[in-house]
Amino acid sequence: MSPSPPPSTSASKTRNSYIPDLFTIAMGGGTIRRFGTMAILTLPGVALVTSRDEMQQLQRWGRARNSSGNEQQDRDELLKQLHTLIARADGSAATRGAPDALSRLARQMQDSGMDIAAWLIPKSVRDHLPPPRVQESPPPLPVALAVGV
Repeated sequence: MSPSPPPSTSASKTRNSYIPDLFTIAMGGGTIRRFGTMAILTLPGVALVTSRDEMQQLQRWGRARNSSGNEQQDRDELLKQLHTLIARADGSAATRGAPDALSRLARQMQDSGMDIAAWLIPKSVRDHLPPPRVQESPPPLPVALAVGV
């Protein structure tokens, strides 16, 4: 009985090589910040706000797919998966989603103190937002404390 031939080196290299996932490549040095029930995604040329749940689904989806090797193509494919997002005015993404979901997201942004003027919020949604809360200044110090006596 003759011994079996050793496995070819090219087959063993392919089996053990790392193939990056679509999410990792698409992020390209970007960041995700989570605040309560919303998530802010910042990528080169794109900034957007979406729900925390949708961001988690996006991460799972992207990590389950192999990268094409092209960062911009992977980023475009990844962003297509978001159903509800509010894009920053100076970015290359467009706001999309159901009016109710956008309204909820815009209200959360406003409640957290974000400047909603810097974001592409549709006029129909913006018109239904409550006016921003005015922060009251602290009461003045008593004269004796203010002078340092």
